[in-house]
Amino acid sequence: LLATSGLREIAKKRASVPAYDSTWGMFNGVTTDATPTIIAATPILEGSAYRFRATVAAVQYGGTATEKAVYDVTGIVTRDIGGNVVVVSTTTTVSEVTSSMDCVAQANTTAQTLEIKATGKASTRLAWGVELEFYDIGLMGAAA
Repeated sequence: LLATSGLREIAKKRASVPAYDSTWGMFNGVTTDATPTIIAATPILEGSAYRFRATVAAVQYGGTATEKAVYDVTGIVTRDIGGNVVVVSTTTTVSEVTSSMDCVAQANTTAQTLEIKATGKASTRLAWGVELEFYDIGLMGAAA
């Protein structure tokens, strides 16, 4: 009885955690060659403006992990009312073994999404992980 009541007290004091956080997401993908591949995509609502940061890591798998890379992709993504997604971003290479690998943010104006696209290495299987954070900068409210 004492152990149970102690757990109840801990649970009561614990801050509530939302089941879904729209400002943060984890994405995974695979590249098997040097073809640019979408690793993450998230929809952008009309009248929205966000600052974003994607921390992207790649590691070779299926053998000795000789290929590795880490990138920070930062920028702003906006979408006017009745308009298309617009992305302005920069990629900082934190570390990479092969300089032909890359990671960028781009707008998909058909799906109205922000995409994180990775380019791997020819004939090399890489597992990619993306941690994507959004910060609502609230500049588009006046456009509504």
